[in-house]
Amino acid sequence: MTPYAPFYCEENIWHLAHAGSIDAVVFISNPAQQVAFFAQRQAKTTTDAIMWDYHVIGATFGTVDNAALIWDLDTRLPCPCPAETYLAMTFPALPAKYADVLPWFRLIPSVEFIAGFASDRRHMRATNGAWLKPPPPWPCIRASSGAVHTLPAFVGMSSAAGNNAALGRVFPAPATEALSAALLR
Repeated sequence: MTPYAPFYCEENIWHLAHAGSIDAVVFISNPAQQVAFFAQRQAKTTTDAIMWDYHVIGATFGTVDNAALIWDLDTRLPCPCPAETYLAMTFPALPAKYADVLPWFRLIPSVEFIAGFASDRRHMRATNGAWLKPPPPWPCIRASSGAVHTLPAFVGMSSAAGNNAALGRVFPAPATEALSAALLR
């Protein structure tokens, strides 16, 4: 079993990738860093949405019946979950007035994520240095280059950051069908 710490989804998924359990990593955010997620454990009920600035999940390809599977350690859905089910339940169709909370996706091969990802957890500290949420018990993750904090480059979904080929492929909103097609390749 891989390590898990609430509110540190990027590190949880890094551990899954490092263990060889997933084929790809998916960062979910948007230029405003405000995305509505349904079926998340942190929501009050199964039908309530929760707003995340970003979230990170894993994906495996070509599994049973050639379906892609999603690994979201913070969902109320089964884990792993068939990609089509996960995307439909987590990102249901919303009225047009909610366009600013639709997800954008950054799909990155696990090998590239493992090599390039680093976090010194600075994003989880208040201005006075106190932890916003308790840190995981394991050491901070460093990139193979020695970088200590590359998280913003992975989370960034602007057109400038989003088209960086070194950081996978970005699917702007509305993107659930495009991501689903990419996962089913």
